[in-house]
Amino acid sequence: MMAKVTIAHSASAINVTHMAATRSPQNRWAKAIMLLRTARSFEQLINDESSRFTKTLSYIRNKMDAASTSTLYPTKEEVRQWEQSFESLLNHKYGCLLFRTFLKGEFSDENVDFWLECEEFKKMKEGKKATIQRAHTIYNEYIAEQSPKEVNLDSDTRTATKAALESGAKPNMFTLAQGRIEQLMAKDSYRRFLKSKMFLDLLNDGTNTTSSEGTLQAEIVSS
Repeated sequence: MMAKVTIAHSASAINVTHMAATRSPQNRWAKAIMLLRTARSFEQLINDESSRFTKTLSYIRNKMDAASTSTLYPTKEEVRQWEQSFESLLNHKYGCLLFRTFLKGEFSDENVDFWLECEEFKKMKEGKKATIQRAHTIYNEYIAEQSPKEVNLDSDTRTATKAALESGAKPNMFTLAQGRIEQLMAKDSYRRFLKSKMFLDLLNDGTNTTSSEGTLQAEIVSS
């Protein structure tokens, strides 16, 4: 009986250790990169139910088109551009996803989510019922006081956005608020992202080479 208890206890300890390793930030970053690199398409990645990142990635199901692996994984030059331009980072599918993953670790992913929502809203047609409904949804989710994902806006911007909503919900109604949040991310979280292990590893990685894939696999094992 004592042997059985000892074995059970050991198995439990191993399981706890495995769970802790799986949850480590380094392990999550490495797995995220591996998932993107090996996925045949962006849509396949989103739909992979076995992935621990399904929920994290699903927010962009309707925001980003399906893409090939070569389009997803950045070139060395593209990664360098991210370092020079925040706009380049946001406008790259892989870069935006990686940045959002970083923000999620800082519990501030609502900022980039709001930015993405604004980008999509600009494409909607003025005067349509769907446009008006979407405007109210975005406002109530990100801008209204005590909203579920309230972003950090000054009172003047919040008031101006509310007035724009009440005057007809035009596609550019969130431009001011979006600009404020983009400035906030650029001055704060973007700078920390550029110093993060996740970004530096990617910057120093031999992009799209067998050796770099081996490095990522080794990182997963060692995490």
